[in-house]
Amino acid sequence: MDLKRNERFFKQNDTLRLISGGMLIVGLIWFWVGWSAASYYVPCVIVPLGLVLFLITSARHVPESEIRGNIQKALAELGRDVEQAPDFHTRVLKTPIPYRGESFVFDERAHAARRGKDAKLLTDVYQATAIYFTQEALLVRGMTVNLSSGAVDMQAQRIMWSELAAATVTPYELRIGLTNKKNAMATGRGAWLEVRGKEGDVLYVAAVPNDMDAEDLCAQINKRAAKE
Repeated sequence: MDLKRNERFFKQNDTLRLISGGMLIVGLIWFWVGWSAASYYVPCVIVPLGLVLFLITSARHVPESEIRGNIQKALAELGRDVEQAPDFHTRVLKTPIPYRGESFVFDERAHAARRGKDAKLLTDVYQATAIYFTQEALLVRGMTVNLSSGAVDMQAQRIMWSELAAATVTPYELRIGLTNKKNAMATGRGAWLEVRGKEGDVLYVAAVPNDMDAEDLCAQINKRAAKE
C-alpha cells in the first residue's frame, strides 16, 4: 500500500483535470465543424493546451479504483481462519448464513475524506465485519484499515450465546471536513453494529452499511440469544 498515493487521492481536486478534458473535447469539435480559416485559430490554441494540462493532471491522478483495491487486498485475510478451518462445514451453521458488512468510518478516527465517483463519501478509515453462527457461540472477525497510516487492526472474538444479550444496528450521521476542498464539510451516513452482553457491556461494535442485511443479522442474533 503506497501511503503517499493514498494521501494524494484524498487531497487531489479533479476540477482542473475535468476542465482540461473539456477543453480538449470542445477544441476538437470546434476544429471539426469549423467553416472558415479563422474558426481554426482558437482550436489550435485550446487543443494543445487542453492536451498538455490533461496529461499532466492525469499523470498525478490517483483513481478511486486503486484505493478500493488497496482496501480489498487488506481485507483478504478477514475470516480466513474460520473459513479455512478443517471443521468449517460442520462447525459453522448454514442457516443463518454468515454475514459480512463493510463501511467507511466517519468518526474521529478518520482524518481524510472526499467524495467518490458516485458522490458517496469516502474516508481514510475502512471497517469490515464477518460473523458466523455456531451452535455454541457467535464467531466475530473484524478488521479496520487505515489508509493514512497503513495500519491494519484485526479482531477475533468467540461470544458464547449464554453471554450475549442483544445486537442492534443504529443509523448515524456525522459531519466531516473534506480534505480536497478548502473549508468544505460533508455528512457521512452509516450505522453502528453493536453486540451487548447480559451485563450490559459492549462485546463488539463496528461500522456497517445501514441496510436490510444488517437488520436481518441482528434479528437472527436476538432470536438465538433469546433462547438462552
